[in-house]
Amino acid sequence: MFKLFRSVKEEITTPIEGDVIGDLPEWIIGSVYRNGPGLFEVGDTKFFHWFDGMAIIQRFDIKNGKVNYQRKFLESEAYKANITANRIVFAEFGTRAYPDPNKNIIVNLLSKFIAKRTDNCPVNIIRIGKELFAVSETNYLHRFDPNTLETLERLNLSDLVDVNQASAHVHYDQTGTIHNIGYSYGVKTPKYCLYTITPTTSGTSKYSGKLIAALGIDNKLKPSYIHSFFMTENFYIYIEQPLVINALKVASAEIRQLPMSDCLEWRKDLKTRFHIVDRKTGIELNSNYVYEGVPFMMINQGNAFEDGGNIVLDLCAFKDGEVLNSYFMCNLAFEIPDGSPEGNFPPSTYQRFVLPLNLGKTTPIGTNLLSAAFSKSLAVRTSDTKISLTSEALSYECL
Repeated sequence: MFKLFRSVKEEITTPIEGDVIGDLPEWIIGSVYRNGPGLFEVGDTKFFHWFDGMAIIQRFDIKNGKVNYQRKFLESEAYKANITANRIVFAEFGTRAYPDPNKNIIVNLLSKFIAKRTDNCPVNIIRIGKELFAVSETNYLHRFDPNTLETLERLNLSDLVDVNQASAHVHYDQTGTIHNIGYSYGVKTPKYCLYTITPTTSGTSKYSGKLIAALGIDNKLKPSYIHSFFMTENFYIYIEQPLVINALKVASAEIRQLPMSDCLEWRKDLKTRFHIVDRKTGIELNSNYVYEGVPFMMINQGNAFEDGGNIVLDLCAFKDGEVLNSYFMCNLAFEIPDGSPEGNFPPSTYQRFVLPLNLGKTTPIGTNLLSAAFSKSLAVRTSDTKISLTSEALSYECL
């Protein structure tokens, strides 16, 4: 039996040698870095969601057939404030901030109006040039030392490009440039923003951001939740799914220190929409058409490539947004028999969608625009402006 989670009790700053089962080839040399939630309680307060635990960075250093291991907590402002106060003082994805028990109701209420956004980064590790950063879905990145795992500096994406929130799952091109997607919550013009980040040797900043495209949101107060996106040789592809972010609730949540999960809504009446953006021009391709499919939720993309005038997308699809609720701690607080699936989570399937690029107006309504090579996927022209996509199920077991 084993538990799905537990808090890290101590850091390991001096590398220790791990037990290797089997053999590691001598030619494998390098370090693997991973981050994730590592602390689920602070004092008498607890995090409610698995995404919320204080980030810990781990290093697996591989050399001469051996693996050395070390770990250290990311010293974000949220982590330092929580440890100092001995309670959770920053709201996270599924946990609201706990009020100060030593202050009266009025003081606690006033403190909410100067609340700060969390900079906890337990989701992913990315590389900008030769530097390593821990990231999450906020606008903050933390650079850390690759040898000691010490937290070195905090970078605010908003200082480089006009985004308020960003995906933690970036793409790299052949030059090492980072490509990513985020949101810009302007008062009148909220946008989906595609941008790049590169290291620079000029100016006051060590990094340079460039906005590639700022694309409109149909429902400006409820943009789609985008955890990851696709990139091919020539295009970006992002999916507007029926899991939406209530922007009004976000504004209220930041003042009231409520969790992000309170701001998400599943709109089963909405179809899933696919958008293709030219990487060079930042212009949406076939913007007069709507590529759409049945409602589903995607967290992580699997693969994307161009093939004979089509874009092929492979992804894990859930039938709705319920999977996020499965990661609340109350749903994980049980033991799992060895060898059994890790928890009772909603199933997902690995799906392939094919988006045709060449949409001639002479194609009759009701015609499948894909060739026989994609016999199990469909892209049917249902009107003068709509392309209905049906996916091929590559696997019915997708984690």
